[in-house]
Amino acid sequence: MDIWAVSDLATPWCLHVAVTLRIAEHISAGKENIADLANAAGADPDALCRVLRELAQKGFFEEPSPGRFALNDAARILLEPGMREGFDLDAFGGRMAYTWSTLLKVVRTGKPAYQDVFGRDFWSDLEANPAIANSFDVL
Repeated sequence: MDIWAVSDLATPWCLHVAVTLRIAEHISAGKENIADLANAAGADPDALCRVLRELAQKGFFEEPSPGRFALNDAARILLEPGMREGFDLDAFGGRMAYTWSTLLKVVRTGKPAYQDVFGRDFWSDLEANPAIANSFDVL
């Protein structure tokens, strides 16, 4: 096993950010240069470009010329609603992503730690956040 293959934290977080900012949708709508993408996504162009270059190097998206990004087969999958909900940091997928930071505490104590992150237990959190609950139902 290649230990480095499982130690990459940058790529999954870059993927979460790209999905949350709807980058695949913006590219699909014709916004391909980084200035237009950043404007549409409400992001800093330089920071977004670094995220998209990381993803292009890993096989998500393509950069056919400097600062211009395109969809590839892997990026087109991100257009699927279920995939989007699973990775969107503003939806249920984000709740789950942030919750992984509590894994060590869960293993040490044997108790759920979701409340430590969000201030309420899982089901109460869904009840208090209808948009999150709706995205949970999509999955």
